[in-house]
Amino acid sequence: MISAVRGAADRIERPILILHGGEDSLSPPAGSRHLYAGLREEIVTRSALQIYPELRHEIFQEPEREQVWQDVQQWLESCSAPNASIEGARKAWQTN
Repeated sequence: MISAVRGAADRIERPILILHGGEDSLSPPAGSRHLYAGLREEIVTRSALQIYPELRHEIFQEPEREQVWQDVQQWLESCSAPNASIEGARKAWQTN
């Protein structure tokens, strides 16, 4: 599995934000670390990896989710992407 993640990483052509719960028992954080480590240099310098040590699998459903959303907003703003907003990200992740 790790080799598949690393193989996929070099095909990523845009900066990405990787968020992972450190206590995730369904998908170990090592996969996210390997994905980030496998990004090409020109992509990794504009990407970010954030492991939340106390969070589990559904980081947007945890009590600390506001901090996660703030981190997403900060990363989007750092990208200076036109049309990037926290509200757009929230709508994309919202569950009813």
